[in-house]
Amino acid sequence: LMDLDNQDKAIGESRALAEIIDQELAKSASHTNIKRCKNPYPDIQSGKTDFILRSARFPAVIVESGYLCNANDRKNLQDQKARQKIVESVYKGVINYGKQKGWPKF
Repeated sequence: LMDLDNQDKAIGESRALAEIIDQELAKSASHTNIKRCKNPYPDIQSGKTDFILRSARFPAVIVESGYLCNANDRKNLQDQKARQKIVESVYKGVINYGKQKGWPKF
């Protein structure tokens, strides 16, 4: 198990990655018609984060790109161009995060 300081650091890095991915998703939102959630970032202060995010020893995000039970989301997710925009946005977010961190080959 990680100590709390390392856990907070990992969650903080996850939030930074989520913010960059969210920025990229915002750029393509008009092309996908998928609504963005109001607060897409982990809540570090309250401890209300998903188990995956709390347990990760490296930056981790969960990207929900829509809900199949929602007719509008389902329609958008059936569109290959919309799915491609979502994938490209997540990819660009990860690349931008890696560049900001100075990771080699980014």
